[in-house]
Amino acid sequence: MTSTPIELGALLDSWSMSGRVGLVETPLAVTVSRLDAASTRVLIAAVEELCWAYDLQDQAAEPALLEYIDDDFGPFVATVRKAVDGADRRLLTKLGLKQALEEKNTNGVWQIAFANTSFATGTTSFNPWGGGDVFAPAATTKSPLDIVREANEARLVPADIRKWLLRGEMTETLWRDEAFQIFAAASAPALLRSLASEALGRAEVVFNGPPRVTLAFSDDGLLRELELDGYRNLRAAAAWVYEDPSSTEQRHALFAAEFARSITRGESIGRAFHSAGRDILEGSRLAFQLSQSELSREAIKAQGDLRKAIADDTSKAAEGTRTLSGAIAVAIATGITLIAARSTGNAEPWVLSLIAGVVAGYLFVVAISGWAHLNVQRRLREQWRHRLYRFVPDDDYKAMVLRPARSAERPYHFVGVIALAVAIALTCMSIGLWTEPSPGKGTVPKDQFKANEYSVPTPDTPGSGP
Repeated sequence: MTSTPIELGALLDSWSMSGRVGLVETPLAVTVSRLDAASTRVLIAAVEELCWAYDLQDQAAEPALLEYIDDDFGPFVATVRKAVDGADRRLLTKLGLKQALEEKNTNGVWQIAFANTSFATGTTSFNPWGGGDVFAPAATTKSPLDIVREANEARLVPADIRKWLLRGEMTETLWRDEAFQIFAAASAPALLRSLASEALGRAEVVFNGPPRVTLAFSDDGLLRELELDGYRNLRAAAAWVYEDPSSTEQRHALFAAEFARSITRGESIGRAFHSAGRDILEGSRLAFQLSQSELSREAIKAQGDLRKAIADDTSKAAEGTRTLSGAIAVAIATGITLIAARSTGNAEPWVLSLIAGVVAGYLFVVAISGWAHLNVQRRLREQWRHRLYRFVPDDDYKAMVLRPARSAERPYHFVGVIALAVAIALTCMSIGLWTEPSPGKGTVPKDQFKANEYSVPTPDTPGSGP
């Protein structure tokens, strides 16, 4: 008598593989169709022993009672509702696992009745019935859909490579496990398409070289060609290519080129991974390391150019500060000279006003042009950061660029404020001198009043005596 979920799953698998019944397994239930009377009695007895709920229908889709089970009313359809507590998903049958792996959402902890060994991918933990611990998914990777070209309406390239990437060591014991064999058979075509440059339908992939190689394969026969070593190499290649999202495209291109260069046209793709997959991966890693070394040299050169550029900017800011300080000194000296010239009364006020206005305008222009130059340099540094030097860490960029630039700009800001104050003072002096009346206009000298007071009338003056 069947008394455990494992034995019930084995019974359903034997019926399904022999074509005796039809089987559909969902996350919550298993639906068994084309049941004869004897099979129905066996199934219902096993389900009742497990204390699971079920629904039974006859050929007319009417509810059927166990005491009236007879082949005259068959075939029967039984829907068995599984106990799903303790896991995100529980699977009784091999067909159910195959169906579940075809779904998009495969996250969480799974328990499989016929599994003997636990294993995990980047999104799912597969365990024997009743097993499974707390599971954390792997970090998000770049999607193969963004890299692999595909002309099919129904996408065959996986959207998330983590679903098919095995975490942990690939052992002989795991390879012999029935549940893992089903997973490996589903994952091998997905991993292969993720490594190809282009997917042409279900049976062909392209690896861009040079040379450009088009290879045919079969989803059902790929795992048999790979065997354990080939599957290890395929998994290792996919794990390396999609390890770092920032370099995935470069790694993918290097591996595709190395694979196209290494494989012969008459060789099957599964045997190529079995025999040369490890060497192809090592060649791709070496090419990537060499390219990274070249990039490192370019990065060092770029950082040297950046340091030189910021040194030039700081020297220009210091030169602008010195120039503005000289202009302030000239303006102050000019103001003192104008005050002295006005006190002696040897120059016209309007002339002194024009001189003060010109000096104030010059000082103002020098200060504003310096600030404009600093603003332009600041914008250029922002463009450098986003376009040329994104590879430099934020802390290093602040230490190499932003802090020296701010230190060089700070003295200029201080001197610029002083320059504006002096320019304003000269402007006020210019306005005051311009509005002051010139000597001799509208006034009579005091000496002239004294001379008129003591003057003697001439004979021609009316009213004078003889």
